[in-house]
Amino acid sequence: MHGLSFHNLSFSYSPGIPPVLRNVHRDVVRFHGRSRTAILGRNGSGKSTLLKLCLGIVEPTHGEVDVSCEMRHFSQHFNETLGHYPDLGASDYLVKACLPGLQKRFRHTSEERLTEDACEVLSWFGVGRREAAKTLIKDLSGGQKARLNFAYLSLCPAHILILDEPTNHLDADGMEHLADALCRFEGGVVLVSHDELLIRRLLSSSEHSELLICSDGAIRHEAGLQGLCAYRRAAFREQHLRAEAAARAAESRLEKSRQERHERPRRRTRASRSEASTREPTPENQRREPAVLAEAAQTKVKDTLEAFFNGKPKKKPKPTNLNAMPR
Repeated sequence: MHGLSFHNLSFSYSPGIPPVLRNVHRDVVRFHGRSRTAILGRNGSGKSTLLKLCLGIVEPTHGEVDVSCEMRHFSQHFNETLGHYPDLGASDYLVKACLPGLQKRFRHTSEERLTEDACEVLSWFGVGRREAAKTLIKDLSGGQKARLNFAYLSLCPAHILILDEPTNHLDADGMEHLADALCRFEGGVVLVSHDELLIRRLLSSSEHSELLICSDGAIRHEAGLQGLCAYRRAAFREQHLRAEAAARAAESRLEKSRQERHERPRRRTRASRSEASTREPTPENQRREPAVLAEAAQTKVKDTLEAFFNGKPKKKPKPTNLNAMPR
């Protein structure tokens, strides 16, 4: 029954802003070695802050955190931790970080054999022996780094596993294996995830399952799968209301734009009929009927032909006397 509990805890990142979490007590937040807890809430509601308080990464502004257990942590920012060892291979990292766990698992202390054993452990998690032995951590993909982190957790004893978005870099097969492993794990699990299948599998794996909802600086407690169904209905209802509000706001903006266009004075691009009647007729603004235009064109062509044929003849050039030309 080793565990963790909060006692009248409040936390704020700055004295001048409202607290992220306030007045959280052990009747709401208490984890132990048999509990199954899923934490839900909108982005920015305090889920990651709650995990940081559990792990001691940040200190509470008021109250305290009582810890009497060994915890291990899977972070969605695990790349930052692995970034401190860019030139180590995956198997070398396991030997460096989990030496007691490897020695206990394989019952020997030979460093060369432990490196081979680390490659075997990584193969259990889907990282090939060649990649485990030859590929540097900086050259591993996101999915391979996630599997390396899970291999690390498997070699470290813990009463409680704290998992922060563990499915971000996993494919469907990896997520299924993770759900199976968590259901078989004998310790406690605290999970923050957006994957509904993993949450359902976790909550149905134990009678001690619970759901924590983070909202507006407070944390409320719900019971297992029933609480998850109620949370989903409330989330869908809120999403529907927000969509309706957005549609009404868009319709209001459109109607306002229409009214502004009607009230705005129009530009007068063409002269009115009264103004046109006061002008003197000119070729530019006087309309002509097609028959009149055709007659005028024929007359112009006729005049041009008559001028061409009846005009004055041109002067003939003077004849040239070839005999008078000098030789």
